[in-house]
Amino acid sequence: MAALGIGIDQVDGIFHTHAHDDHFAGLTALMRAGRRIRYFATPLVRASVEKKLAALLGMEDKRFSDFFDVQELAFDTWNDIYGLEVMPVFSPHPVENNIFVFRTLWVMATAPTPIWQMLCR
Repeated sequence: MAALGIGIDQVDGIFHTHAHDDHFAGLTALMRAGRRIRYFATPLVRASVEKKLAALLGMEDKRFSDFFDVQELAFDTWNDIYGLEVMPVFSPHPVENNIFVFRTLWVMATAPTPIWQMLCR
C-alpha cells in the first residue's frame, strides 16, 4: 500500500480471495488500524484466514472479528455492496480460494458516492 501512496487510515474494506502469503501479509498491518476494517470474503476463505492468522499470532481465531467487520459473500450469486455487485466463483487452487467477478449497474458520474470513495476514505 505504501508503494501506491495509500495509508492504512484510507482503507475501509478489502476483498480477500485466499490465504497465500502474498494475499495475506498485509492483514497484520490492517489490524493496527485502530478500527475494524470491512472484510469481504466467502465463509470458506474467511475460515482459512482466521485459522492461519490465529496460528501465526498465537491468538484465538474468533478474535478475527475484533479487527475486521466480516461481510460474508455467497458463492455463485451476485452480492450487492452499495450498488457494486460481486460474485465469488470457485477457482482451482491448492488452498481455499475463489475469484471475484465485479459489475455495477450505475455510472460512476451519476452514483451518489462512487464505490471507491465508500471503500477508501
